[in-house]
Amino acid sequence: MRNSSTNNEERVYLTRGARAAIARLDPSRREALRDGFRRVGWQLLSSAERVSVESGWARGTWPRRRYPQQCYPKTVKYVLDHPEIQRLRLIHGVVSHPPHFVPLDHAWVELPGDIVFDGVVQTFFTRSSYYSVMAAVALDAYSAAATRRLVDTHGRPGPWNAKWVPTARQLEAYAAAVRTRQGVRIAAPLSLNVGRNR
Repeated sequence: MRNSSTNNEERVYLTRGARAAIARLDPSRREALRDGFRRVGWQLLSSAERVSVESGWARGTWPRRRYPQQCYPKTVKYVLDHPEIQRLRLIHGVVSHPPHFVPLDHAWVELPGDIVFDGVVQTFFTRSSYYSVMAAVALDAYSAAATRRLVDTHGRPGPWNAKWVPTARQLEAYAAAVRTRQGVRIAAPLSLNVGRNR
């Protein structure tokens, strides 16, 4: 989906495998999926508070690009490309979006000063607004050194453990954490919503 207009619209970059899978779909499904990919990050970008960071922190980021389903490689790249940032942490956790709050695994980078970098939308946000909009719950945090070691050991950018499966108990714990932190009212327990077509 590298094809986009030449104006200031964001560009969507898919992995080769995703592009090949989309090419095999019938035209109506292909267009529906492409439309979905074009909306990636829309809620985050329209609702969370963006921040400007010093040029060294922004080095190598592409704020007009979107990388759906590439949170792990894009956040690992950021961490490994910025070893000079003290107290930088790669976070593996869970996020969701209204109205259904179906959780999915995700990765982001936390920086000093309560700043978050999201690799999918290539943008920096305040930590509080990011956690609120994304209904984010952190599960693991890795230093730059630990990230390098784990990438070398596993040969991939993550995830590196199976904490989030998700089980019914994990879904309920996630829903409780989101409700407690945000005062969000979820229509039904998440374990009842997951896997059902609505």
